[in-house]
Amino acid sequence: YFSASDMDLTYRYMVQGRRSFSVDVQRKLYAILPVTHPLADSRRLNLIDLRDEYFVFTKGNGRDGYESGYDECTSVGFRPKVSLAVEVPAAKYSAVAVGCGIGLLYNTELKLAETVKNCVLVELGAVKNVQPICLAWREGEINPSADRFLRWIKRYRMGGQPAGEKGLGGDRI
Repeated sequence: YFSASDMDLTYRYMVQGRRSFSVDVQRKLYAILPVTHPLADSRRLNLIDLRDEYFVFTKGNGRDGYESGYDECTSVGFRPKVSLAVEVPAAKYSAVAVGCGIGLLYNTELKLAETVKNCVLVELGAVKNVQPICLAWREGEINPSADRFLRWIKRYRMGGQPAGEKGLGGDRI
């Protein structure tokens, strides 16, 4: 949440004094496993199947100081064994790729995870703790183009101009 950008995507709890609106919701949970893991060939698993595994988590404001994936584990009845806690998601995926443990991720994080080599994604199903994703910005600290985009997206989300119509200065969206 320390960004040089005018706007950034973040979790609701990280908005901290900025303006925001909800963009997406995490609805599905996935495991990211090294390709050499015994469960890497699985098409689908249950989270409880992973109770004996070591996990790599991103540090966060959730239970015990970890990302919300930790809470997903406790909600199905086990306390995950943490082999490594990292500061950023990219480091989590790199640690999984070299075999430091397995990771959990949501449908909103798939694009980054799909780029990691030596890992596979296995669906775990619906999440227990739905976490809204927000587009956040500081009032008065955004450039005119970003401000125009925010006005358009707010109008669109409230049932205004549909995507594909004239919107941002006559451009097609």
